[in-house]
Amino acid sequence: GPGGSSSSGGVGPGGGGSVPPTVSLGAPGGQGEAIDPAIIRRYIRRNIAQIQRCYEQELPGDPKLAGTVTVRFKIGPDGKVIEASAAGMPTVDACVAGVISTIEFPPPRGGGIVSVNYPFIFQQADPGPPPTP
Repeated sequence: GPGGSSSSGGVGPGGGGSVPPTVSLGAPGGQGEAIDPAIIRRYIRRNIAQIQRCYEQELPGDPKLAGTVTVRFKIGPDGKVIEASAAGMPTVDACVAGVISTIEFPPPRGGGIVSVNYPFIFQQADPGPPPTP
């Protein structure tokens, strides 16, 4: 059958200005039961502006830049991130891992170390269809 994506949702007002790039949170994996994934997401969302800036600052040099950065980090018994590394977009990885490493999460239940894999999807906002000549 023929493909074709139908996008729902209204069209925002035009008004000059460029549409900001977006960062989406993927589904986290690997954290087990010690910390609720919803809590991890909430804490990361508080820092989403800094994570987005990691991406935005690289756009002028690479306007087509987009992709997924997967951050692997460990939350220690006190809730502090004890290790963070990222892979997927070399120009953005270290910056995103740096932001994650500054976040203080709630202490994991049971006091162990929690390993989390968290994908961030960076993409430029769709400017809409090109004008027809």
